[in-house]
Amino acid sequence: DYPDVARQEGATGTVEVKVTLTVGGAVAGASVYKSSGNPALDNAAVKAAEQSSYAPEVDACQTVAGSYLFRADFTGQ
Repeated sequence: DYPDVARQEGATGTVEVKVTLTVGGAVAGASVYKSSGNPALDNAAVKAAEQSSYAPEVDACQTVAGSYLFRADFTGQ
């Protein structure tokens, strides 16, 4: 969700969030990898990344823990 305060300020930007997954594909952690420069947008992106669902990587027919980049674009629309 686009934060109301950011929308009112006309803030836009792109946030990249590093998401770390467990072997089962659950989110073990999420943190800002590349900031938009706006804390409200950054926090909204982390929240969205945490609430998304992922599939773990498969290596040698076994699921493995890993990290991915989640990208959120806030365009003000």
